[in-house]
Amino acid sequence: MMSKQQGVLMEQKAKQVKIFLKTILTLAAQTNQPFYALSLRIMKLWQLQIKSSYDNSLRTKRRKKGRRMNKHLQYIKIYMQQINQIADHLYLIQQGNNSYIHRQVGASDTVVIKSVFHAQLFMEDDSVCHSVHQRECQDLQNEWKILSQLNHPNIIKAQQFIPNHQLGPAGGNLQCCSLFLENATCDLHTLCKSNETSLKIIIKYFTQISIAVEYLHSQYIAHNDIKLENMLVMNRNIIKLADFGFSYRPSYEELLSKWLPRTLTSYSSPEIVNFRLNVVDGEFDEFCLFSSDVYALTTALFLAIYKRPPIMGQFPTVDDQYYQLLINQPDLFWQLDFIQKVDSQLMREHIPKQLLENLKDLMEGGLAEEYNRITIQEFVNHEFFKYAKQIEGEQF
Repeated sequence: MMSKQQGVLMEQKAKQVKIFLKTILTLAAQTNQPFYALSLRIMKLWQLQIKSSYDNSLRTKRRKKGRRMNKHLQYIKIYMQQINQIADHLYLIQQGNNSYIHRQVGASDTVVIKSVFHAQLFMEDDSVCHSVHQRECQDLQNEWKILSQLNHPNIIKAQQFIPNHQLGPAGGNLQCCSLFLENATCDLHTLCKSNETSLKIIIKYFTQISIAVEYLHSQYIAHNDIKLENMLVMNRNIIKLADFGFSYRPSYEELLSKWLPRTLTSYSSPEIVNFRLNVVDGEFDEFCLFSSDVYALTTALFLAIYKRPPIMGQFPTVDDQYYQLLINQPDLFWQLDFIQKVDSQLMREHIPKQLLENLKDLMEGGLAEEYNRITIQEFVNHEFFKYAKQIEGEQF
């Protein structure tokens, strides 16, 4: 039973908790760091500092050290419990320049929260955000708008969007735009890095993702950011396409404003690279975003199997040696050492040669130059997927 003196002590510590939390909130707002992650870092440093101070007086206060150390650690435990309760079990999953992704574990369900934290926030009303990170907030709001229009078993589901969200306890400046999404196990990029994906699993997942992209294109929406990181594994049997911040219904007028600020990656199609490198005074050659989605989807499939992109540089250009081989001399491209190494391993696993031949034909079609590239319908209905389904359970 707690004594009166202990009760008074706990009240004092409760006040310290409030002061501590207010300090964390202020630091989080000033440094643009998430509340939970920042508090963990500070608590860890605090614990080490306490231990160090006691270690210095180890010889003279050995007995007292143990008792006082345990007492301080008990207080730290209380502080952490307070933080966990107030932060509602927020766990940082991923961090970008101005955005954060947390997993929120609740009593009944678990959700993922994508947030853009505001160093300053100017609100005209509860539904409009005027943040200093306005572009990122617009991407988040656009993702909510797009996902609200879609209904497909292999597209991530959004639950709600809050333009003026208080992520954490009241007080401080931890306001943000937040999008609430269904929870996933991990992304396909992480799964492929762990080497826990067989060709059979990859085929299953890309069958689902390609059908999701086909559905998306049927709604006249281009995803514009297809990559392994944006394919979320729900369980061993289901995967979903996510991250629709850059998605929109294409128009020539918006190509310049939407794509000029974007960073080129190994998933960028040759026509997008050409646009970014050669646009002059707003003049550029129009390109098809649906076709660029197919290129990115095929690149993702190549990465999942061969563990590296099908190009030598950072993105496909007329000078890229590997890409030029693929376009002009595909037989030589498939003889590259890193490809042969994976193919040999697949053959040792008794993967049918015909399946690998179909795979290469699919990739050549999906990675071709824009005017020769296959459509998403041709991708979905390619012989590679048909043959894989035909031999499933028999040969691999």
